[in-house]
Amino acid sequence: DSRVNRLILVRLLTGLGLEALEAENGVEALDLLRAHPEAIDLVLLDVVMPELDGYETLAAMKTDDSTRHIPVIIVSAVEELDSVVRCIELGATDYLTKPINPRILEARVNASLAAKRLRDLELEYMDQQRRLTQTIERQKSELSRFLSPQISSLISSDDGERLLAGHRRQITVAFCDLRGFTSFAEQADPEELFGVLGEYHRMMG
Repeated sequence: DSRVNRLILVRLLTGLGLEALEAENGVEALDLLRAHPEAIDLVLLDVVMPELDGYETLAAMKTDDSTRHIPVIIVSAVEELDSVVRCIELGATDYLTKPINPRILEARVNASLAAKRLRDLELEYMDQQRRLTQTIERQKSELSRFLSPQISSLISSDDGERLLAGHRRQITVAFCDLRGFTSFAEQADPEELFGVLGEYHRMMG
């Protein structure tokens, strides 16, 4: 709520190459966060503020799915241990007391931003894995339309890549015509068809 303190923090953050947005109370801060949750990577939050104090603002952030993963550094003149513990329990990443030491602020901000970037990469990886799994399941479903369930399952297994690998063999092909085979092949399941052919080959052998 102190304009002077906000100007000091903005100047320090700008000096670190960061873009800073200001809010003078908790209500304004939550409105800003909920309007741009993906654009904000870190929150510096005071404890003593009008309308909505730091504790209530932090609690509201951590119960909102759109803002709960944004790291929060408490920046406050309140030095009591109970206040520090309460903020950490509510989900704060760090706690700094005023007056702010610029070097300590830089170290804590960089650490929080690094953790946020790691979290974003983890979420991106999980999303990629989810989309890959959906693609594989869709492809398996498409395969089952053209292949028997056993062949479709075998191709999708760990041995599928080996079975599909290119290979050459010397084979002998015999062409013959079986009476009624065409109509039988049109009506029979693949398993029954190959079973009959296998039995025929055994008899001919």
